Amino acid sequence: MQGAEGAAAAWRNPTYWVLFATILWGLYWMPLVFLEGRGFSGVWPGLLLNLGALAVSTLALLWRPPGWAVFFSRRVILGCGLCGVAVTLYAASILATDVARALLLFYLCPAWSTLIEMVFLGRRATGRRFLALALSAAGLAALTVGELSLEEEAGLGDLMALVSGLSWAVGTSFLFGSKRFEIRAGSFHAFLGACLAGFLLLLVLPSPLTAEASGWLLGLGLGALYMLPVVAICLWGALHLPPGQLGFLLTGEIVSGLLSATLLLDQPFGWPEALGALFICGAAASEALAGKR
Repeated sequence: MQGAEGAAAAWRNPTYWVLFATILWGLYWMPLVFLEGRGFSGVWPGLLLNLGALAVSTLALLWRPPGWAVFFSRRVILGCGLCGVAVTLYAASILATDVARALLLFYLCPAWSTLIEMVFLGRRATGRRFLALALSAAGLAALTVGELSLEEEAGLGDLMALVSGLSWAVGTSFLFGSKRFEIRAGSFHAFLGACLAGFLLLLVLPSPLTAEASGWLLGLGLGALYMLPVVAICLWGALHLPPGQLGFLLTGEIVSGLLSATLLLDQPFGWPEALGALFICGAAASEALAGKR
């Protein structure tokens, strides 16, 4: 009986669900690169996935509408919308720069989360938290010194990945502890924000289209089957886990993402990326330990 109760408790534990979603997040570059090969360039692959997820989340809302107070919660709309913006920027950055650099720059989000918790959530400024910030800064320096340039596509991709992590950290901070979060409404707001951000980004980064109808159907289907559950799980995790701890769990994506990209893509992974990964994972671990204590 105790074993069954323990299994049920583990089933409801957001930590395990977020870790599962983390593995899938690490493979996020795969559908993006696949759609790029089908005639979608730049912003389009991520936008197409988000459109598919938005369509299904809209149908879920129509099938069983939540209460108005839940659907129009400003805190949930803002938090989920910012997470959606983060997803769009992250997808565009993966195709604009190296997968490894996009991963690592996005996962500076634990540093942003640490600052948010200290300044706005009243968390104590401890030596361990300052260590997390210092390690994050060292990781950023290892990745970007002498390489970040707005005049180059790769440099713009680096910048989008960096802003994406900040947007995710702020968004999840709004969601943590919210009493009006509902998974269907939250997913709808996130993917609506992602799609709006994608169309706005197209104005800045025009992306040519040479795709056929089958490519559109594949992209929309991948968005419904892949993007929707992954983002929904992360949003649900943000409701129950502090931003720093959530950011730490999501750094597991660095492992699955770097391994898969290094093995399957012909992209460089040298000492700057290795040092950046070491410092950023160390910062996330330090922040998680600070949160535990």
